[in-house]
Amino acid sequence: AYNALFGDVPVKAGDTVLVQGTGGVSIFALQFAVASGAVVIATSSSDEKLEIAKKLGAAHVINYRTTVDWDQEALKITNGLGVDHVIEGRNATLQRSMASVKLSGTIHIIGLVGGLDDTPPDIVVPALFRGIKLRGLYVGSVPQFNDMNKLIAANPVTARPVVDRVFPFEEAKAAFAYITSQAHVGKVVIKV
Repeated sequence: AYNALFGDVPVKAGDTVLVQGTGGVSIFALQFAVASGAVVIATSSSDEKLEIAKKLGAAHVINYRTTVDWDQEALKITNGLGVDHVIEGRNATLQRSMASVKLSGTIHIIGLVGGLDDTPPDIVVPALFRGIKLRGLYVGSVPQFNDMNKLIAANPVTARPVVDRVFPFEEAKAAFAYITSQAHVGKVVIKV
């Protein structure tokens, strides 16, 4: 999350950031964006999860189950301009992310949680004609890690780890099943 927002194309105060979902990476991205003065739009499948996103600082929330055209809703929120940054983690939502990002905006692709579909989305032409930057991400560098920890220390209220549930090591399989169920908000921890 930190590498996405503070790497090659850093977020700045006043930017709009669309955060997909309420898992661990998305929640940290939401918190880091808020701490930087950005306006955050969060999406999730559940109104309960979106309430948590609001409490963490999301200015706008969209339930993608009840608002199927969430990309159009993001455009409405931004008065048709689109968002500056999208935190993306699913192949299945990439085309809608392309539609919601502004001209010359950035989509930060953090893994592909849902796996790869048989048919990859047609993203080359929209990216080319709209100047959209697609950033595939890795974990990050040691200096980024140190900077992230400084940001967390400087913003203890808005940028703190959100731990949904802790599993003992013996229940690691159950922890992974819990993550797969997408019932969590934030991090799921396996205690060693």
